[in-house]
Amino acid sequence: MSEEMEVWKPLRKYRLPVSGKVTVGDEPGGMIRCGNFGTAVFDRDKKEWRFPDPVGGNTRVKKISGEGKLWIQEWNGHVFAGLADFFAAEEELAADAGMIPAEDPERLHPARRMMTSGYFVPAPRQNLKFAEGEMVIEPPPSMEIPETGSTIMAIGPAATMALPMVLGYGAMAAVNRSEGYGGHLFIYVSLFTVTASAALSLFWTVAGRIQQKHSFRNREEKRQKLYTSYLEEKNREAEEICKYNTAALHQRYPAAAVVCGYNGKRSELWNRDPPERDFLKMRVGVGRVPFPVEIKVTEPGLAQREDPLAGLPGKLKERYEWLEKVPVCVDLEAEKMTGIVIGGRNFGAATPAHLLCAQIAAACSPGDVRLACFWDREKDDPEAWECMRFLPHVWSPDRQIRYMADCAGQRRDLGFRLAEVLRERELRRRENSTAGMESEEWLVILFSSPDLLEEALIRKYFCPEGPDLHASAIVFAERMEQLPKQCTLGIRYDPTVSRLIHLGVGGEKRRVDFQPDRMGAAALRKMGENLLPVRIRTQGGKEEIPEQITFLEMYGVKTTEELDISGRWKKGRASEMLRANLGRKGGGICYLDLHEKYHGPHGIIAGATGSGKSVLMESSILSLAVEYSPEELNFLLIDYKGGGTADPFERLPHLAGKISNLSGANVRRALMAIKSENTRRQQILAEYGVNHVDRYMELYRRGEAFGPLPHLVIVIDEFAELKKEQPEFMQELVSVAQVGRSLGVHLILATQKPSGTVSENIWSNSHFRICLRVQSRQDSMDMLRSPDAASINICGRAILQVGNNEVFELFQAAYCEALYDPERKAGRSAKLILTTGENALRECGDLKGSPQRRKQLDAVIDEVVSCAENAGIGRAAPLWLPPLGRRIGLSQLPSVEGKLVLGVVDDPQNQRQPPLVIDPLAGAVAVCGGPGSGKSTFLQTFLAGIQFLPEVIVMNYGGTVLSSFQNEPQVSIYLDRDSTKDEISGAFDRMKKCGQDQGGILVIDDLGFFREHTGNRFDEDLMQVLREKGRQKSILAVSAAGFGFSDIPLRMAEFFRQTFCLEQTDRVRYLDVLRQTHLDVYPEKNTPGRGITVFEGRVVEFQTAQAGECPLTGLQL
Repeated sequence: MSEEMEVWKPLRKYRLPVSGKVTVGDEPGGMIRCGNFGTAVFDRDKKEWRFPDPVGGNTRVKKISGEGKLWIQEWNGHVFAGLADFFAAEEELAADAGMIPAEDPERLHPARRMMTSGYFVPAPRQNLKFAEGEMVIEPPPSMEIPETGSTIMAIGPAATMALPMVLGYGAMAAVNRSEGYGGHLFIYVSLFTVTASAALSLFWTVAGRIQQKHSFRNREEKRQKLYTSYLEEKNREAEEICKYNTAALHQRYPAAAVVCGYNGKRSELWNRDPPERDFLKMRVGVGRVPFPVEIKVTEPGLAQREDPLAGLPGKLKERYEWLEKVPVCVDLEAEKMTGIVIGGRNFGAATPAHLLCAQIAAACSPGDVRLACFWDREKDDPEAWECMRFLPHVWSPDRQIRYMADCAGQRRDLGFRLAEVLRERELRRRENSTAGMESEEWLVILFSSPDLLEEALIRKYFCPEGPDLHASAIVFAERMEQLPKQCTLGIRYDPTVSRLIHLGVGGEKRRVDFQPDRMGAAALRKMGENLLPVRIRTQGGKEEIPEQITFLEMYGVKTTEELDISGRWKKGRASEMLRANLGRKGGGICYLDLHEKYHGPHGIIAGATGSGKSVLMESSILSLAVEYSPEELNFLLIDYKGGGTADPFERLPHLAGKISNLSGANVRRALMAIKSENTRRQQILAEYGVNHVDRYMELYRRGEAFGPLPHLVIVIDEFAELKKEQPEFMQELVSVAQVGRSLGVHLILATQKPSGTVSENIWSNSHFRICLRVQSRQDSMDMLRSPDAASINICGRAILQVGNNEVFELFQAAYCEALYDPERKAGRSAKLILTTGENALRECGDLKGSPQRRKQLDAVIDEVVSCAENAGIGRAAPLWLPPLGRRIGLSQLPSVEGKLVLGVVDDPQNQRQPPLVIDPLAGAVAVCGGPGSGKSTFLQTFLAGIQFLPEVIVMNYGGTVLSSFQNEPQVSIYLDRDSTKDEISGAFDRMKKCGQDQGGILVIDDLGFFREHTGNRFDEDLMQVLREKGRQKSILAVSAAGFGFSDIPLRMAEFFRQTFCLEQTDRVRYLDVLRQTHLDVYPEKNTPGRGITVFEGRVVEFQTAQAGECPLTGLQL
């Protein structure tokens, strides 16, 4: 540029880099490429620019306004300019990818590529579209064939036609002259005329011939000019396509030296997606590739072979047959196995690997492509291979293991892990299943030698004829002959000129020479360090899932006070959502919303023993208790196997019911309580004229309803065992699932194997499924219709599926049984980390914890209880009263006028426990049961409830329980096994007599033994007492094993109107004693005094009270 700056060139404006420096030159690291004149640095420090020494130019600084300064400098014949935070260079100069054009808003603010959560969001790919298709070059117009006749033949007729006339007139003139005739003038005139006509005819013939040739030459020149112009236009079009595609290729596939500078602020980072055709098309160097536009030329016909224009289209086609100096790429998606020949074990062995890994790491995200490296530390250069361990792509999705192995043991373990992944994919392909394919990462596996491939378990998955498993292998060898036969592409690598060789079944098919890019281990290591902190959300959320996360870590707090449970309760509205935090997924918290609008209302949890199923359920329950108050949400916990799942929540104010043993009675109580609760809720909603529990809660919050009606979450652990032993329970649960949707009832079933356990009705009503590790692939298919859960190998790792894959997320369940130690200080620790990223030695350090050593589960429950007490919120109303006690004192029971109180009745259907009473006037009393069932105790309580009768006769043939009445003053006659027949006969006579007077009571313990002992001699006396019972004021109560020939004879059975059945050895006996055809209720086993009876037309369970030391102090008749 001259001093006057007369010549101006168009400049392109760039955003000044953060460093404030712009490097210009052709050496590595140059941001602006120009010439071979070394390197210059333009540096802006503290708003002042420092310039390189000008070569053949000068620098002019021009004041613009305020403090802004515009400077323009010419360096090595190129113009540069700057103003404030902008730098400008000539448009024709190539800029490094690090130079951000000022007019590109996305790249102008690279921070926009990062979300507030810290996750990188790839920008849309903005590549130039390739010019493809075809270009048709028309053949030249047909060339005219010139006339080739002789000129003499053309002028001969005109010349010879006048010759006879001239000769004739000349002869005539000569004769006339010799004979002296006149008329010579006429002859001369005629001769002249003929001669002139002949001359004129000859002239025009020659002129016409000349004109014809001139016209032909003009037409030919015009034809050639037009066609040449046409070809020039096509040449320009092809040249534009050539330039455009060359630029597009360079823009789409930048050099390794460029991509190694990518970081989380670059819009080009990770912008390729699997559906794109060039998803795994990676640049390896620069060479020539076929011209993308097919140039079609029509072959000249036979008549046009001599046309000089006929060969020009072919020459144009040959000129644009190739694109020169453009990126040469390897399509790893199309090639299952690529072999690279490097000429020596350590001669640049890692250089091609560096190139490919850099291209993959820059173009594809870790969620789309995973890299794995098998190499030998003893034979390979460790520095050349270890630089790859910094790339985020070499980590497993859960970031627990690095896919790199350098010794035999690590290679075996890594090969086994990858073989499991590929085996699952192969099974999917065989079953024609597409489930999970969209979330499969592409595996690119590098082997430093063919020997390492041969020893790997995964080599069989790279057969060219096999299914597409989304995996590619790259094998390095010293010679082409060493490449595995599965290779479909070979690369002969040389630092100067390399060659791509496309291999086929019949041998080599096509070769492409190229100049390889250059990249070293240090550059790849630096690139990995830049990319390692960059995080990206991926479909399915497999990345960055911790192996373990505590409950408080899930909430991001250290103490229970920081949970702000009171504040959460004020905001939590179960009518809007029922969200429980389950754990950590890739990219954030995984939650389950039990509300029917979202993931609920019902679901199933499956997991094998040791999979972490119980911990998942505990964390889910605890999270719901943290988020919602007892007025919004209650729990019913049923642990059928008695595993203790419900025990930790005993103090939880949300707990409305808990069953944690195998008793059939308790299962029945739960079932009846659920049905009763459904009925109660229906009645409440009907009373207030609403059809949904959420509408009722809105009325309650406005003060228009009496009390809260919280959502009820029913959690049943080990559901398979429950179905096996209580099959009728299944049908009732189906009814709950169908009816409970609008009543705010939610059902969560937990089991080890869903197959054969969950009916179709339960499946159809279960909207969500959570599957932890299961025992087999089929279990995973039954649960998720996908085999993914079978490959889970971490305790607490699970998959949440909602609906038809509306949600399909892998997550790590929160661990609420971790120690609660808010004051723990992080101590120093040391780890020995293998190449694979695993810990070889356990962590050690300063573990100063709280001496209480409480679990987080207990600490959070304590905080929940404290918040409920401070807010004045009581415990949830129990769904049923507590089970009957095994020991009930008679003095604890209220008296009932005119009735004998003997115990307590359990009526779970109506949620009450009224006293068990006997009406003395209703008929004889019989209590039946097996040995040790409490028959004597029942009669003891019976006697203790009667007072001031003139006659009480006790016949004790059962044991020693009634012997305490032997010396009671109210007992007029006491008989036992030592009594004589006369004494027995006298007792019956006295009973008959007192029955006619003031009344009396006769109690016989063990009527069967009494009859056997007396030889049935007194059966008629008993029959007389029974028959007279209706007309006399007397009471008869007996105990026996049951009704039958040896116990209570059938002829006496009709007189016993009040029967009580204690525990029997055979269930049929219950039917006989109570005169029932079917029973749903049976007494609890091994509980003396526990029995069943008919109460208000229904069979119920009861517990006999114990009289203690207060006999005969009850009812007065």
